[in-house]
Amino acid sequence: MKPFAFSNRFCKIQFFEDDPIVVTLQIGDELDKKILESGLLIEKADRSKDIDTRISSYRGALDMLISHEKADEIIKRSETNDSLDCLELWQYIVLAIREHKQKNLTASVR
Repeated sequence: MKPFAFSNRFCKIQFFEDDPIVVTLQIGDELDKKILESGLLIEKADRSKDIDTRISSYRGALDMLISHEKADEIIKRSETNDSLDCLELWQYIVLAIREHKQKNLTASVR
């Protein structure tokens, strides 16, 4: 029987092929709290009819997950830099975290 080992708790997310920006997140309860809290900001933004409120909430959700500095680095390389960019990045990060968790948990079962 294979001995038990805890899974890797660090999720590295790379943005861009050329001159990549890498964000490393530690998987755990604190990150899950950030995902839930930032998800509430996304919901608030989705209901807003004011574009400024929408971009502010989407950006706040993104900053909550990866920091304002990292979000700035990534968004500066966007052609449009609008609320859809922030939402798209937030979703990409949450999906990357989910995939990391799933991969690590199913790997430990094998």
